[in-house]
Formats: sequence, C-alpha cells, structure tokens
Amino acid sequence: MPDIELARAYPTIGPQGEHDVNVNGRAVSIELFLGRHNLREDTGTFIPVVWGNFMHSVRQYQGAIERKRIILDRFLDETKVDLTRDYYRTRFPELVLLWEHIFSIVKDLR
Repeated sequence: MPDIELARAYPTIGPQGEHDVNVNGRAVSIELFLGRHNLREDTGTFIPVVWGNFMHSVRQYQGAIERKRIILDRFLDETKVDLTRDYYRTRFPELVLLWEHIFSIVKDLR
C-alpha cells in the first residue's frame, strides 16, 4: 500500500490510550482509501484504528480500523451511481493514488 497523508496522523486506540499516530505501513487497509467522508463517525471524528496484535519480529503492534463493514457499505452506496470521473477523483483521492500505485507495479512487471 502506498503511504497516504491521511494516515500520517490517524486516530488510534491502543495500550497507551488514544493517540494520533502514523499508521502507514502498520495499519493501512483498503478502508482508508474509500473516502475520508466514509471514515467519519456521526460526531465528525475519524473511526479509529485499534492496535491489537504485537509482532515480535518487528517489535510493533499491528492494527485494524474499526467498523470496516460500515465504511465499505457507505462507499458502495455512494458508488452505485455512475457519476463523472472528476467527481470520483475529487471524492476519493486516496483511492486514485492506490490505483496509480497498483498500475505502476503492474506496468513494471511487463
């Protein structure tokens, strides 16, 4: 997964409490690419990543975002409608970055 700005200071919950942490490379899942608006609680705050599994080999916790199904359902509801390319590029910049990252990897394999 490519590093994304959104993940550089993302809310987390772990053994030391609640903190904004750079989760790039440790807890970035596809949900973080599905639109910032889809990652928000009703209060406007981001749905947090919860640190769970401690990986001894790298001495770091691995985390996962809460409420994955809600985030995915919001994204799927929004993308049922065929809107313009510019709309999607504006609404989902992290997803565009992910696709560009994937395409560059595939292109390099040829």
